[in-house]
Amino acid sequence: MLQPTTPLAELCIRQAVDWQNKYLRYTWVTLELDGAELRVQEEALIRAHTPLLNRSAMPSFPPPQLRRLRRFERARARWLWHTGWAGLLSHPPLERPADWFGPHPQIRPGVDALGYPCRRDQATHLSPDDILPPENVPELMRFCARAANASVREAIRATRDEDELELWWSAHAGAPMLNEDVAIEDSLSASLALANEHEFPGPSKMPPEARRRELCKVGEKTFQRGYH
Repeated sequence: MLQPTTPLAELCIRQAVDWQNKYLRYTWVTLELDGAELRVQEEALIRAHTPLLNRSAMPSFPPPQLRRLRRFERARARWLWHTGWAGLLSHPPLERPADWFGPHPQIRPGVDALGYPCRRDQATHLSPDDILPPENVPELMRFCARAANASVREAIRATRDEDELELWWSAHAGAPMLNEDVAIEDSLSASLALANEHEFPGPSKMPPEARRRELCKVGEKTFQRGYH
């Protein structure tokens, strides 16, 4: 992960660390092995204990946020939904894949029955209109943060990187395509206000395995571009 470059990114990282310190237990085992042997041992430990996080990702495992951990099905689904929409909409205009968006300059991705973005040939419906960010994303973010705590409001006010703020909007842009037809502003407001888990809009469950892997790849593009 890149070092934080904006007040909003710094706040997100501080909150993540606070959550880890409160809820996670860390442990480690020191092994005097070469690289290949060490990886075998590490993979065995991951399989045995299913940690929430681990130092290096295993190709056969989904990202840590998607591991099956008891009652977190809806949270897993919401994480994938956010990163899928953010990854898809962060494509530069001339790099938007036509099999997802339609012919240039359309921005009307396919949507599946759960509200995840998908290729048009797999969709149950299309976005009814082009998905375009509002003209003034910082103003929208400040509006949606009106019920958030003071640290969140101040971080948004002090963040000058409009690309980062637009990425937040992108992560919630699929809200109107959910079965409950949620406004983007309401979805953003719930997220920024740290609403109760059951008040966050999102899909009710994870998509099938093949679609899950495809959405993971779409979301990875966001992080490869240097976003948090």
